Amino acid sequence: MLSYIIKTLPNKTKNMKSSISLSFSVAFDKNDMTGDMNKDSLEARISGLSFYVDFDNYTEYSIEGGYLKAEPNNKHDPNAIAIFHDSGKHIGYVSKECILEVKKFTDGENAPCLIYIAPFIDKEGEKGLKGVVRIFRYYDGQTDYVNSIMEHFIDVYALKLKDELEEFGEEIHEKYESLLTDSPDDEGHITFKGVPLNGSIEKVRAKIINAGFENDGESLTGRFAGLKVKAYVCGNEELNQVYSVILVTDQECSWESLKSKYLKVRELYIRKYGDPTTDLRTFCDPYYEGDGDELEATENQKCFYSSKFTVPGGEVSILIVNRSVMFNFEDAINKKLVGEDEEYEEDDDFDEDYDAYDDI
Repeated sequence: MLSYIIKTLPNKTKNMKSSISLSFSVAFDKNDMTGDMNKDSLEARISGLSFYVDFDNYTEYSIEGGYLKAEPNNKHDPNAIAIFHDSGKHIGYVSKECILEVKKFTDGENAPCLIYIAPFIDKEGEKGLKGVVRIFRYYDGQTDYVNSIMEHFIDVYALKLKDELEEFGEEIHEKYESLLTDSPDDEGHITFKGVPLNGSIEKVRAKIINAGFENDGESLTGRFAGLKVKAYVCGNEELNQVYSVILVTDQECSWESLKSKYLKVRELYIRKYGDPTTDLRTFCDPYYEGDGDELEATENQKCFYSSKFTVPGGEVSILIVNRSVMFNFEDAINKKLVGEDEEYEEDDDFDEDYDAYDDI
């Protein structure tokens, strides 16, 4: 017997959507019903979460409605059972050790489920996602009973999620505090915003965020020398060692404003650290200053405006690149240790509401 039922339930946690809807396409014989909620539903572990769900972009750590879908044509595993969010987003797969039990429970039908996803910290201190699905069967004529099972497990998972989020928050706080701890090895290294460029990328990023920058994913956004910049922490992953920080301002619409920003910051560094060790201001053919195509020259790497200053612990370079002013803070010790010479990317706002001289 086929039927179609949608059950809408109220929020159980702050992060949950306003309702959860489950669609049942198959009705099972009510004589198969055990009356035991744990037997009339089934929990299975989700595998592949980290592949299908981005930890940093996935904010719905919650209990969501979803469904299972068998994939007999899956070239890797014809027994695979995919898990989808109600929106159609692919979340992962039923773990292999649960497949046979799930198929037996659902009689091979595509079943509705609750999807539970929570963050955690593994033994190596890395962030990850874990999740389970609670699979349901609708028994013919037993709507109230099935609804009570759903409500029960939403309550169970809501309490579990609350506890796990609190535990995760505590572990993240402990990890963050450990990252902010100074090391005796930091002495002698170049600093940016008072942060020594020494240690892991994660540690230096955490300290820069603590100094007032905001986490924007790949980059960190903040203010430096009167300019709003995006900061990129660069390091050697194999050695787990930072050796530079790159700052990039917003792109300019005119050569005059771009040149003015560059010269202003250059003057600040001269006042604080003296004349630059290298100082270039030239264009390459077919471009020249005054031709009206200066911005195009910066995009084509034909504009060479660059000043390099020796500062305690390393060097700071100020350049014009792709319509932007770029800063490169290089740590002398770690640059030599890493022995790399990489190119960096740029990106995007402008503000002059504080003393830029003190900032450098």
